[in-house]
Amino acid sequence: FFDPAWMFGVNGGFDVVIANPPYVLVQTMTNERLKSYYRNKFVVAAYKVDLYHLFIEYGLRILNTSGVLSYINPSNFLTNQYVVKLREMLLNQERVQHIINIEDNVFSANVNTCIIQVLKGKELNYTLNYIKGNICDGLLELKHLSSISQSRYLQNDGFIIQPIGNSIEENILQKIENCSIPLNSYATVNFGMQLRNRKLFPQDVLKDPSLKDLT
Repeated sequence: FFDPAWMFGVNGGFDVVIANPPYVLVQTMTNERLKSYYRNKFVVAAYKVDLYHLFIEYGLRILNTSGVLSYINPSNFLTNQYVVKLREMLLNQERVQHIINIEDNVFSANVNTCIIQVLKGKELNYTLNYIKGNICDGLLELKHLSSISQSRYLQNDGFIIQPIGNSIEENILQKIENCSIPLNSYATVNFGMQLRNRKLFPQDVLKDPSLKDLT
């Protein structure tokens, strides 16, 4: 993280911030002073923090009032329960213009990715476009899934960002929500502790060949 004015002579913020931020869990770091700094300086640093969460917040900070942020990062922040503060910040304070969810592996790492494009500043009932991306012969093919008011995603518990289907699908999902009791009403649901480094001990990772990218 750097000071734009000191490093580039930019005082009013950048027009565009583009990045492929690092994907590193803060909890795996041994520098306690650094971890404490992250938690004190970043609003989104809560629960299970990844460096790319912090890069999104900082990228938005250094934009000018009409700037654009475009990142490629893991797509799990759209639904993961540990990243509620980041989603709330994006939906409440900024304009999420596009989310391109890429189903194919972009990098050698086994991680699902998405591209987000965010405009600086809030606008009432701003339209969020959700797009599916597939890589074919080295090219990114796009398929539009939905366009809906960003405020719609503020209405669900946890600010989950997922594409809204057609009216029939939405009515079915609404009935399920209305007639069901969430699992967290009965039990505490958490991600299991990772005891060893999966890169050093690949035999710890079990894969079901019938399911794509399941570890």
